[in-house]
Amino acid sequence: MARLAEYMVELAKLLGNAEKVHFKELRKGSAVLVSSVEPVAAPKVRERLTRIDAREPSEDVVVPYRKLDSMLAADNAVGKLQRGTATIIKFPGRTAPRPKFGPVTQHTSVQGQLVRIGGRDKTAHGQIEDVSGAIWRIVTTREEARLLAPLIYGPTIRATGSGRWIRSEDGAWVLEEMRLHSWEQLKDESLREAVEKLRNVSDAVWRDDADPVGTLARIRDGDGDGEVH
Repeated sequence: MARLAEYMVELAKLLGNAEKVHFKELRKGSAVLVSSVEPVAAPKVRERLTRIDAREPSEDVVVPYRKLDSMLAADNAVGKLQRGTATIIKFPGRTAPRPKFGPVTQHTSVQGQLVRIGGRDKTAHGQIEDVSGAIWRIVTTREEARLLAPLIYGPTIRATGSGRWIRSEDGAWVLEEMRLHSWEQLKDESLREAVEKLRNVSDAVWRDDADPVGTLARIRDGDGDGEVH
């Protein structure tokens, strides 16, 4: 009964319009709570529930939604909010992927092409796309964003800062966002072009290496005892 009361409290917060939304009955099944909404409040309740899928949902809606979903997950259950036979909101509950560890904050460096920069609040938000197509989110100041803006869809940049990481359920580490500390524009040249420059350095020990890229890979991965001078 106490747990049922907790669900009813959060459901009431989610629906809002407390004076016009009423508990009607509890039907047979896995806690099928039935509520009734007075006709005058029905449009407001429907509009309120659509905010769940908004890009930036309001806190008064998203907080009870997340609370209900976390309660369902803790109870090894899933849920849904229906109007008649139509499903309005789904609660993934136990089926939702949950981070197993984190967040962890550490020094992070990413490089790629700036594909987005801007924002309406006091901070600016950007996205960097690396060579694999992965998108990395950065947060910076408006002043720094103005300096970065001319480089959008342009040259490769290296961004460094404080990254917030989480480990997903499948064990992969995911960067939620990185707070930018510094950045630099890189020269767009291939690895082989860079190796050719190194070969031209006086006394370079790998000048005659037939596979310098492979040598670098072996050194990086620890598969050999080669040294670079």
